Amino acid sequence: MDDTMKVEKADIEDIDSLVELRLDYLIEDNGSIDKNDAEIIREALPDYDVSARKLLPT
Repeated sequence: MDDTMKVEKADIEDIDSLVELRLDYLIEDNGSIDKNDAEIIREALPDYDVSARKLLPT
């Protein structure tokens, strides 16, 4: 079995999957997330510019 890791850059089409992965991580790390908090995260993360650490203008 090959133990190498394949790394690819995400594209705009991957945003929904990345947001859900982030929520999965937060749930795993915290035990649970309030439904309202999860919805806020789902709405805010797609507009977050990680390189600038700020929300993008909409």
